[in-house]
Amino acid sequence: MKNQIIKLIFAITIVFTTFSCTSDDNNKEIAKLPTITETLNADANFSVLVKSLRITGITNFSSAGSYTLFAPTNTAFAAYTSTLFPTGINDATVVEPTTLSTAQIAELKKILQNHVLAVGTKSYDLIASSTVSGYVKTFAPGQGSTTLSMFVNKPASDILVNGGATNGGATITTADIDASNGIVHIVDAVIKLPKLVNHIIANPDLSTLYSVVSSTATGTYGDQSAVLATLNGVGPLTLFAPLNDAFNTATAAGGFLTGTNATPTNVSKILRYHLSNGNLTSSSATSWTSSSATTDVTITTLAATAQTFKITLGTLKIKEFPAIAVPASNIKFVNIQATNGNIHTIDRVLQPILP
Repeated sequence: MKNQIIKLIFAITIVFTTFSCTSDDNNKEIAKLPTITETLNADANFSVLVKSLRITGITNFSSAGSYTLFAPTNTAFAAYTSTLFPTGINDATVVEPTTLSTAQIAELKKILQNHVLAVGTKSYDLIASSTVSGYVKTFAPGQGSTTLSMFVNKPASDILVNGGATNGGATITTADIDASNGIVHIVDAVIKLPKLVNHIIANPDLSTLYSVVSSTATGTYGDQSAVLATLNGVGPLTLFAPLNDAFNTATAAGGFLTGTNATPTNVSKILRYHLSNGNLTSSSATSWTSSSATTDVTITTLAATAQTFKITLGTLKIKEFPAIAVPASNIKFVNIQATNGNIHTIDRVLQPILP
């Protein structure tokens, strides 16, 4: 009996010792993770990014927290050009102490903020699917108190940010680099600040809308370049963007966007009926109006006769005004923020009064 007790005590001691060692090893492993800043400092390919963060005063990545950083390499920065950076950005551009102008620093800061999310997020949680919208909010300022939206999806083998480099976005070349204060995804291009058109192009569910607004004089819907220019303008504008399925219904036999309604002039009027001046935002994902609102919201559109529609109080349902005998259109996703306005996707092509 005495020997059995001794054996039992010995076995328990071994178990607790093993568990303690394992826990200690795990704690040591967690403690070894570098911060995002340390991760970037360890790779010479990020020297431009590291100095740009310092010059613009973005210091989050050295402290505790949880962030996602889309990290452009030096090659990506060298390829970025704008009015203020006509020859790109490189180690000679971001020397310390800085020789950049106030305007250049301001642009660089917005660009960098557009690469940062508030929560450390793995790539598979960013990718759009049937249950995930694909949209996240960056730190970059949009209109008023809003911040810019980012669209992430995986249409084929690559994970794209805002539709890839050809649309001012990027491709994630290396994903899910763990840091003690977040996640780093290496990207092949500097992600530019998106306009309304960039967000339309990036989202495959808005591809039909883009084909309509980019129609040329010889295209299906005639020359819609004026509408496209409006979407690319300074703004701010609000776009109620019909999804592909909405256009499929509207262009089917007997649909609203057929026959004489599909002439270039009428198509232009229909498109402008989906646009309004101002950066109009929904109160929530389930209601356009705040809890204190007492009436429906009237939206004045850019249609030639300033036609309006209404968003029913406490809902995300749109009804044409004057009322027509069709079911209300539903706003499906709200507050997709661009630099020049806001997008809300809808499930039906809206119907203005046509000649």
